[in-house]
Amino acid sequence: MKGMIVYRILSFFVNLFAVLLAVSLLPVISMALASPPVAMMAFLMVGVILYAWYSNVFFSIVIIRKEQFTRRKKDWLVVNSFLAIVYSFLYTFVCIVVITHPDILRTTVNQLPVKVSTRFMENVVITMLSFSTILLVHIFWTYYLIRKNKDSIIDDTPTDTE
Repeated sequence: MKGMIVYRILSFFVNLFAVLLAVSLLPVISMALASPPVAMMAFLMVGVILYAWYSNVFFSIVIIRKEQFTRRKKDWLVVNSFLAIVYSFLYTFVCIVVITHPDILRTTVNQLPVKVSTRFMENVVITMLSFSTILLVHIFWTYYLIRKNKDSIIDDTPTDTE
């Protein structure tokens, strides 16, 4: 369990990020009905939130309590991790482009209806890049833990006793 302290710290940041996504998802839902690209981002955000939930469930059941984990929950974890990977790669790419081309950020900030400093938006971009990287590392570490503890995953299909 000592080697898992870094994983738990990463999990804390993933959970913090998932809570922020959940709060920001509320106004996005109404916009998602009007715009397909926003709907896609909302779908990916839900995937990240569900990934955070199921990775916590996996960690608490399999790693901490040493109990069995159902295949259905594992499938939920893996599917939502795919969505989280897409979300993370997308934001990583966008953040790298914005960092390497600061004129894009300046132009965007100048077009906003609300006055926002460019420095603040640079900090937001760096924070998003950090969260995306942490999320990717967490996902691949979770894959490692799933593979390492594959004996703890059981089928949850009901057996026919009649």
